[in-house]
Amino acid sequence: MCFDLKVFYPHKEKNMTLDKVLLIFGFCCLTIIGILFSIKSVYASNLLHVFNFLVLLAIVGYVVRGIRRKGKIQNLHGRCSGSIVFSTCKIKIDENVYDCSEIKSLLIYSHDYRGKPLLYSMDNMLSNGSSNEIIVKFKNNNESKFYFIQENRNAIKKYSPIFEKYINEDGIYVDIVDF
Repeated sequence: MCFDLKVFYPHKEKNMTLDKVLLIFGFCCLTIIGILFSIKSVYASNLLHVFNFLVLLAIVGYVVRGIRRKGKIQNLHGRCSGSIVFSTCKIKIDENVYDCSEIKSLLIYSHDYRGKPLLYSMDNMLSNGSSNEIIVKFKNNNESKFYFIQENRNAIKKYSPIFEKYINEDGIYVDIVDF
């Protein structure tokens, strides 16, 4: 049996993906350029030329790396094990089985799927689909948090009838954030 949702255990709590690294790098470069432009001296002029040269080298390196890795899926930094199964009376996440009577809310953050383009520019690198979370909150105010991998964009949507049953019959608050 093939499962569309798999549990993912990252090596670090927050897995830095390529798009996050480039976003942070871009903001840092803009901040440094802003600081150098605010300083009006001869030293700032020389620093600006050196910094512009370094940024140009980084852009050339980014383009060369993008051409070499075009269309490849980003490496996972963690392990993928187990499956996620939503049934009418139980939720199974890897080895953990939760009865619907003890669950207060189910929050699903579905950001990513396997093969999603990370950047729509010259890089064209693909995602591994690991930037998704399930947070299960229990009636005794405990909570469990799991990361998961989606094989395709609509993997979580096929469980919509079961989620409606959770809301209507079991009184579980279900929130799915999909962007």
